Amino acid sequence: MKPKQTIITLCLILFGAIAAQAQELKSFMDDSGKFGYQDDTGKTILAPIYEIAYSFSEGLGAVRQNGKFGFINKDGRVVIGYRYEQAYRFSEGLASVMLNGKFGFIDKTGKLVIAPEFDAALEFKEGLALVRQNGKFGFIDKTGKIVIAPEFDQAGNFSEGMATVRQNEKYGFIDKTGKIVITPEFDKAGNFSESMAAVRQNNKYGFIDKAGNTIIEPRYEDAREFSEGVAAVVLDGKYGFIDKTGKVIIPPKYDMAGSFKNGKANVLLNDEGFYIDRTGKSIPH
Repeated sequence: MKPKQTIITLCLILFGAIAAQAQELKSFMDDSGKFGYQDDTGKTILAPIYEIAYSFSEGLGAVRQNGKFGFINKDGRVVIGYRYEQAYRFSEGLASVMLNGKFGFIDKTGKLVIAPEFDAALEFKEGLALVRQNGKFGFIDKTGKIVIAPEFDQAGNFSEGMATVRQNEKYGFIDKTGKIVITPEFDKAGNFSESMAAVRQNNKYGFIDKAGNTIIEPRYEDAREFSEGVAAVVLDGKYGFIDKTGKVIIPPKYDMAGSFKNGKANVLLNDEGFYIDRTGKSIPH
């Protein structure tokens, strides 16, 4: 993994530890730089003994020891041995792993089900996984068959039947046949969620629908996906929340904010992480 990618990944892991909202164990890093796991209350479940640890998914967590990745269960028992140069979380029953500089996929027994032949490979979403070959991105199915040829400069995972792609420095969307359904015209584009996607034009973010129509005009410095009818956006360097009409429902004042799940969202204010409800009121963890 490239240094920049590593930094981004670690930031996501650390913020995820502050903001855990699912039942899966979340990784955290202690003062010595070692990784362990916590539950939703912040209680340490597995001591920080790992060089790298990715949050649990589908009951297993990818961890690194002595320069190699393997997978552990929630008791800390190694269920897939340390043999991979890189490994990512399980999704739809498979995990992307690197062997001899190439990526393939294993199942939960550790069996290699898709041979390592890709330069990069992300997790499966909606039955397809993003892969890179010869500098271009395409998609494979769970048999390893290429179903969308690697022809894009960049791409994202499928969400709600559509995936972001980049061509000629602009972003648009394709369907599962590889057909471009929203012309690449945006400087940046996020995943569709609740039938809307954040896009950037002229350094500002707004939202479009699945036909490519602008629903919320670009006016934000950053924007996250819609969840439970609201999305976190950034104005003047601070996070707040809007609804699907663009109406501000929680004014921007936070240093960081996640998405709403089960009626609450994680936020960061003055180095303190906590949850808020849809009125912006602080609530118990």
